[in-house]
Amino acid sequence: ATGIEDGAGLVTSGLDASLFPPDILVGRVTGTGLGPAMEGPRPTVPGGGERPLRNVEVKLFVEPRSLSYVTVLLTDPAG
Repeated sequence: ATGIEDGAGLVTSGLDASLFPPDILVGRVTGTGLGPAMEGPRPTVPGGGERPLRNVEVKLFVEPRSLSYVTVLLTDPAG
């Protein structure tokens, strides 16, 4: 199992390079499947062997190119 299923939410990562805080819901998974997702060599698993790649289709809630500004409001649950 991949842990990625149809209907699963897609959220922002909050990693250092991210422009947005973590866990903001931006879309839903609409399909998954096996297959090469990129050109070139496939990633390998430590110890050797190929790791199968997954294709994931996502329906975004908003078309990113249509946005001029994004405002993120966070609340403090403690206060």
